[in-house]
Amino acid sequence: MLSAATGPSTDPVVISGRQFSGIIDDMQNDFERFAGSQNLSRLRMQLQADAVLIPFGRVDGLGVSINRILVNMRQEIAAGAPAPVISASNDVAAVTRALVEARIQAGDVILD
Repeated sequence: MLSAATGPSTDPVVISGRQFSGIIDDMQNDFERFAGSQNLSRLRMQLQADAVLIPFGRVDGLGVSINRILVNMRQEIAAGAPAPVISASNDVAAVTRALVEARIQAGDVILD
């Protein structure tokens, strides 16, 4: 007998294109709010709340990837790099899209 931990579900997760776009938009809005407040803890919490809505996000380490991007952003801000918040926002969107695309290719997610 197979347990849930030994393999993926036989039924793919269905997420609407509108829902997925909304999650990406929410993530980008989180960065816009951060640009005004500079509250990194709040940004981290908001992004994690968004990330849990991504199918297989936890399993695939989306939260860990987002945390790495935020650490890099903070370092870039401290170094005076140009547009670190915009770069981080773009990176979070890209890593989220790549994760979902990989799951679509694997047959684990259907974008409807």
